[in-house]
Amino acid sequence: MATRRDFLALSTATLLAGRIALPNGAGTGVDQPENEQSKLGGDPQRPRYHLLPPANWMNDPNGPIFWKGQYHMFYQYNPHGAFPESMHWGHAVSSDLVHWKHLPIALAPTPGGPDKDGCWS
Repeated sequence: MATRRDFLALSTATLLAGRIALPNGAGTGVDQPENEQSKLGGDPQRPRYHLLPPANWMNDPNGPIFWKGQYHMFYQYNPHGAFPESMHWGHAVSSDLVHWKHLPIALAPTPGGPDKDGCWS
């Protein structure tokens, strides 16, 4: 069974060789192939009680609110890979701050717009 360290080493090597080509799942809340999510979900070193993105990495958790019976968390997120470009804003909800459900991406860069390089905080 591959570990998180193995996955990160492979991801870094792939990134340095070109870019990780992932489908743009913007709006679906799921941005990584199902088999990759399964591998990461079974990693014994993966945190269990912290909000984690559906794939890649997250940055700058921001804007936590409690609205209509649910906690909402927004965070910077790149659905295309683990590198700081094309920054989007992810959105997740929880009723207990332990179990999180990912919702569609909240903000995405506008091609040719003032945020074309990413939506930053």
